[in-house]
Amino acid sequence: MKWKKNYKRVDYARGKVTVLELVTRYISLKQNVRYNTRVGYNFVLNILKKEAFAQKSIRDIKVSDAQL
Repeated sequence: MKWKKNYKRVDYARGKVTVLELVTRYISLKQNVRYNTRVGYNFVLNILKKEAFAQKSIRDIKVSDAQL
């Protein structure tokens, strides 16, 4: 299974993955979605790539960082 291969490479416990990597892997797990849903995912991903927040490691993220 493709998702198991990706899942094993993520070290969530140590938080050594960035927000962008986490979101990208999450979206890659969404295989059977409609075209418009996929377009929406890619739209959000493109916006996230431009933000400094995307480069932070998940261990450095606080709840207040993720709120609007």
